[in-house]
Amino acid sequence: MTLKKKFLLFGLLVIAGNLLTLLVVSRFLSGFEADFSVFDRAGVRIERETLAVARDTNFISRLTRSIMLGDNFANNRAEIDKTIESMQKSFASMKTAAEAIPESGERARMQGLIASAEKDSLEFVGDARRRMQELADIERSPERLRTAWAEYGKGTTPLANRSRESFKALSDGASALMISSRDSTSASLGKVKVTLVGVIAA
Repeated sequence: MTLKKKFLLFGLLVIAGNLLTLLVVSRFLSGFEADFSVFDRAGVRIERETLAVARDTNFISRLTRSIMLGDNFANNRAEIDKTIESMQKSFASMKTAAEAIPESGERARMQGLIASAEKDSLEFVGDARRRMQELADIERSPERLRTAWAEYGKGTTPLANRSRESFKALSDGASALMISSRDSTSASLGKVKVTLVGVIAA
């Protein structure tokens, strides 16, 4: 084999090697981008629904206080039921988002935070609804409403505080999920750039 042919063969092998490396890197990037997108979308969706539930729990607190201050019972009671349904839909959306997280450790962590927040918040609003229902078929005199307010403060307010703590943990978890996915992306893209530089240099 002549020297010219040897150089030609060597050049073809280098080009083929570079093309193969670029193909591998391209496939890696495609798969990584898909995983990152799932992480990021899950975090954003969970964070959005967390804010929605926080809004709903605050609204229920306001509705129950309106009832105990003598405002329209039927309208406020109906709004409580409607808002609880909204909360349940938000939790269902969070669970769906968490199930799509590809990394098992992060998935389990978020599912645990969601379950804890759901338990605490629904326990709070369920207790609030029960206490309001107890006022449905009685004379809601000022004295009775003052008693209801005092009982609410002793029994329901601690549940509301625990619910807020659970939601702070959930919100922090969703934010951490998004930050983690972006940091991981930056690190992996850095490795890819090094690989590409090596390919170009070759």
